[in-house]
Amino acid sequence: MKKHKKIIVWGAKYDTGHTQAYTFGAFVKAAKYLNEEVYWLDDRDNVDATFFDDSLIITENQIGTRNPVSKNLPLRKSSTYMIHCLGNKNMPDRPEPSYYLNRVGRLIDFRFSLTGKGWSDQLWEYTYEPEKYTCISDNVSYLEKGAEYDNFYSMWATDLMPNEIDFEDRHTPWIEPKHIFFTGTIRDDNYDQFEPFIRACKERDVKFYYNNVWQNVLTTEQIKKASLEAFLAPDIRPTSHVNSGYIPCRVFKTISYGQLATTNSKGIYDFFNHEIVFHEDPYQMFFIAFDMRNDAKTKDLILNQMKIVKDKHTHANRVRDIIAACEM
Repeated sequence: MKKHKKIIVWGAKYDTGHTQAYTFGAFVKAAKYLNEEVYWLDDRDNVDATFFDDSLIITENQIGTRNPVSKNLPLRKSSTYMIHCLGNKNMPDRPEPSYYLNRVGRLIDFRFSLTGKGWSDQLWEYTYEPEKYTCISDNVSYLEKGAEYDNFYSMWATDLMPNEIDFEDRHTPWIEPKHIFFTGTIRDDNYDQFEPFIRACKERDVKFYYNNVWQNVLTTEQIKKASLEAFLAPDIRPTSHVNSGYIPCRVFKTISYGQLATTNSKGIYDFFNHEIVFHEDPYQMFFIAFDMRNDAKTKDLILNQMKIVKDKHTHANRVRDIIAACEM
């Protein structure tokens, strides 16, 4: 890095139980993999504010200003702040961009790259037009310069580094009796998509095991092991994600582990070159996945996607893109 002396990832350490720890931990791991100087800090580290000078600082808006152990993020005029969920809807529990402006050297909103045309939720409302942005890596990361702050568009990635992706893992046999492993969040806004899939599982006498990440934080090693031992480790998107074309970290991870990826999102299916399981109806998706999992040729499709993820979709790729955006 030329403009920054170090990377600081702020907040959401594993012991906080915050799910952002999965991403922040992967950023730290990737920065070390790239031989960048990196620190993962929060209020408990009692680091002097001057330590944050000349730094590239990565955090999430609420984590850096509202979380009990990380709400006192130092703001320094010599540093760049890349803040996920900065938002543009003025949520009452999150500070507006104006909170940071004129208090930091540069402010960047970390937004999602999409396969659709825009994003709309309680935090953001934006049209996604990558052809108008500066391309950092094709179909993944882009920078949009703004009058007051910039927008960085990118995706999550697998938590494995390139050297940890083992193509032979795709041959790992599932454990009998067959079962499904899902780690994530099932709640009111996505249960309507899970219910048909779970119903299909019951029809084939396949157990559905759910790990709630807010109640039980698993390590990368535990998730990989559980995913490979399962018959399937599905990704099921809520309607809002399907409509926007959001690409989740779970699919990148599942592929990198050597497991067959499944989705109810056409955008995700297109992104992965139609080499994963797709049906917009999660009930039908289960049966397509069941047949593909029993087809020996599926291992070749998994290998194709593992190679792509290893080359383009690890957090090492994302950290390189973040550094490139912040150096522009």
